[in-house]
Amino acid sequence: MKRNLFIDVVKGIATLSVIFIHTVFWSGERYVPSEIRSLSLLIDVPIFFFLSGFTSSGNIERNIHRLLKLQITYMVFITLIYFYCNFYNKDLNWIILLNWYLHDYSFSGPLEVVMGSMWYLKIYFITSFFGTIVLKYCSQKQISILIGIFIICLFYFSFHFYPQGNTGYILTYLSFFLIAHQLKNINLKPLYAILCFLLLLFIYYLLYLQFGNKATLLIRYQKFPPNIIYFVYSSFSLLIIVFLKGRIKFSKNNFLSYIGQNAIFYYFAQGIICSKIYALVKLWENFIDWPILLLLIFSINVILATIMAYILKKIDYLGWKFLYFIKNKTM
Repeated sequence: MKRNLFIDVVKGIATLSVIFIHTVFWSGERYVPSEIRSLSLLIDVPIFFFLSGFTSSGNIERNIHRLLKLQITYMVFITLIYFYCNFYNKDLNWIILLNWYLHDYSFSGPLEVVMGSMWYLKIYFITSFFGTIVLKYCSQKQISILIGIFIICLFYFSFHFYPQGNTGYILTYLSFFLIAHQLKNINLKPLYAILCFLLLLFIYYLLYLQFGNKATLLIRYQKFPPNIIYFVYSSFSLLIIVFLKGRIKFSKNNFLSYIGQNAIFYYFAQGIICSKIYALVKLWENFIDWPILLLLIFSINVILATIMAYILKKIDYLGWKFLYFIKNKTM
């Protein structure tokens, strides 16, 4: 089946955005203005849930196979992280590794951005699984978008119903997943009015909050857990994706599509690189203006993440090759 390069490019842009967010919010906390950190959240992880629903076929068996493969890839990666952390802490308990396998990220070790990024993966597994079940067993596909809208209305506008913990994240991103599945074939004309409304709402928040610390706190803390203001910001970028789909075509691979096709390895790699970049920030922050320093650090993060993602992809390939070798010898 031929790949959809538009989806790959969007996923690549979203992956670069995640690297940028972790650049400004981790090592960038020392020198990047709060307004820039706030704007960085305009393109964020909801895109991955949205694209997952956008491309889902509702085939449960295929989705479970894909998620199991992703879980094994994750376990290979997290095992490497465990041995790396063990190098710094010889007494590191092996129970930590088993907890990581089960997506308990309470211990981060010296690579704090790695575990700071992993919250998304656990939510993605659960959301993708239940989203596929809903799509599979809804006799009328329109029901899925109604379920998504119901979740948004219930939890965003009735705060006393909003569930705490992982449940809030899962139900919120499940609504993105389900709505996206129906937007594949939607008439684009209503999007003009929706985009204009969201743009006006976006401008209102910035002007009303004077585009300062209040706006930053509002967006940042409404992301954990995601709430109505974060939904407004996220929806703006998601509807633009729907609007551009079919209007922009790519005939051959490019750097963005390459990132999108290897997004999981970039996702793992950026956690490692962003965790180790603090030394350069401390070295340069007093001598370089913050815009140039941000561009420099972000560029280094992307370049090193590309190299690290390539290495992780090769390790993953060898791991799967070994597993298939064991399978062929034992079956």
